[in-house]
Amino acid sequence: MRGIRKRERFIPRNWKRKWQALRRAAGFRHWVPDVCRHTFATYHAAMFRNLAELQLEMGHRDTSLLRYRYMVPARRKDAASFWRGAGVPGKLLRR
Repeated sequence: MRGIRKRERFIPRNWKRKWQALRRAAGFRHWVPDVCRHTFATYHAAMFRNLAELQLEMGHRDTSLLRYRYMVPARRKDAASFWRGAGVPGKLLRR
């Protein structure tokens, strides 16, 4: 895969243009920056209730940013639905 190496990330060529085209094709007119990251953090916290694990997965230094920035009320039932839709096996959702 060709692309540009930026710090510790690998970014495919024309990524911004491709990502915008994908969002447009999916019918999104307005896209909130980091919405995927925020959704992941919110539903991970609601389902698994382990901020230390989430902090490591998000690459944060500690849990304070999670508590300040990502914690919005989410029902565990909604989180389970989200993770099932993402293909997480049911036995992992029964922790």
